[in-house]
Amino acid sequence: MLRFAPLAALLIATPAVAQDQSAGGSISGTLGQDSVSWTVTAPPENSDLAPSDWSDAEDGHSVRIVGFPSQSAEAGADAMILEFTTEGTPSDAGVSEAAVEYHASGETEPLMASTQNIDLTLSSMEREGDTLAVSGSVVATMTPGGSDDLIIDAQGAQTFDGNFQATVPMSD
Repeated sequence: MLRFAPLAALLIATPAVAQDQSAGGSISGTLGQDSVSWTVTAPPENSDLAPSDWSDAEDGHSVRIVGFPSQSAEAGADAMILEFTTEGTPSDAGVSEAAVEYHASGETEPLMASTQNIDLTLSSMEREGDTLAVSGSVVATMTPGGSDDLIIDAQGAQTFDGNFQATVPMSD
């Protein structure tokens, strides 16, 4: 009977894993000239950043993907946030609005970009129950505090050129 104890423990734990509603995935690419990567996970306990999630929008989904450089990130330092609204069906989804934020350590305001300064393309999007899996590419020209105007050349501007893949839960 003891031989089956590990199997029984695994079977008891399996439903909890299947129902886990935390986000997962990655964001990677270049920020300026530096190679960078973030893990899509829950924000640190002492962070005021909202977690990754999605919700229904008028003709699609509103998606928020939050990445951290490591599990030990302090209060959201060096967090990369991708937010976008999809339109259309999952097999033919486009992006109507987008925002990108980078919260660099030691900086008083994040680098930000809005739709005018972002090229975000979805490679795939699939909804299963309350979970949404998305992947794609993004190029964003970010400035301190952001700008709604098209950025050609601005002091302090940084370009992020990367890819993302994430599985995010539906917002509460």
